[in-house]
Amino acid sequence: MEDSFPILAFSDAERAAGAPTPDHVVRAVALFAEHGALLLRNLFDRDHVERLGRHYRSRYRVELGKPDQADRRRLFTVDVEGPFAETRSYANPLLLPILQRLLGADCILGSCSSVVSWPGAPAQLVRREAASLYGDYAMDVQLPPYAITLSTPLVRADARTGSTRVWLGTQRVADFERARAMPSIAPEVEPGSALITDARVLLADEANRSDAIRPLLCNAYHRAWFRERDGAEPRPPLNLGWRGVAALDPAHRHMLRTADEGSVGSRARWILRRSAARWIPHPLRALSARLRRGGGGS
Repeated sequence: MEDSFPILAFSDAERAAGAPTPDHVVRAVALFAEHGALLLRNLFDRDHVERLGRHYRSRYRVELGKPDQADRRRLFTVDVEGPFAETRSYANPLLLPILQRLLGADCILGSCSSVVSWPGAPAQLVRREAASLYGDYAMDVQLPPYAITLSTPLVRADARTGSTRVWLGTQRVADFERARAMPSIAPEVEPGSALITDARVLLADEANRSDAIRPLLCNAYHRAWFRERDGAEPRPPLNLGWRGVAALDPAHRHMLRTADEGSVGSRARWILRRSAARWIPHPLRALSARLRRGGGGS
C-alpha cells in the first residue's frame, strides 16, 4: 500500500547540513500540490525523537493515564517547552523551506498538540481537518493550501498501532461523498519520519489493534492570516511552557505568535484546569465532572 503513497526521503547529508537540496524542495512542493499529502522519511534524528518521547511521557503522564473517552482517544495541547522548544521540533530546517513555499515565507505554527489512542480505539470517522473558509468547499478547493498538519508518531504507526489513512488528491474535490469514494492509503510511518497533510484532504486514523498506546504529535502550520478556532475541546491551540520562551530561537519566535493571542482569562482558566487534573485525586475529578454536568455524587 505504501508503494503508492508519495514519499520524500531526506539524506544523512541533508540532515547534517541542516537544509534540503533545492531539487528536494521542488519535488516535495510538486508532490504535495498533486496529492495533498507527503511522507517525509528521515526528517528527525532518532535521538531527538527519543528525547521528545521521554519528555512527553513524563510531562503528560496524567493525560496518558486511563482513557475516559468512549472512543479511547484523547486530544490535548503540548506545551512548547523542553525539546519541543528546540527549533528542529517546530521549525525543522529540512521542513521549513517546503512549508514556506507552500504557505508563504511568513507561515506560522498554529497549534502544537497530541492525539493518543489506546488499545481498542476504533477507526476514526473520515473528516477534513479544517472547516471551509467560506462555508462552501467548492471555493476552498480552488485555493492553494492554507493549513498543513505535520503528524509525527512516537512509535511505529502501522496496521497494528493505527496509521493515518489518507484519501490522496481530495484537497481538490469539493463533494465529500465523491472524495470519500476515491482510493485511500494508510502508510506505515517509522519514528523519525513524519506525514504532512493538507487540511482539506480526507483522512482518518486507523484502529489501534495493538496492546500499547499510540502517541501522535501534531503541528499545524498556517498561512499568516489563518486561524483555526474549531478545536475539539476548550484549550489554547498553542501554549508556551513556563520555560519555553527563553529557549526559543529569536529568528523563529514570530512563528509562535498565536500563543500571544486570545483571552488572558480563558488561557488562565485552561492552565488551572490542567493543573487541577494533575494534582486533584482521580475520584474527586470524576465527582467534579459529574457535578458540572448537573449530576450528583452517590
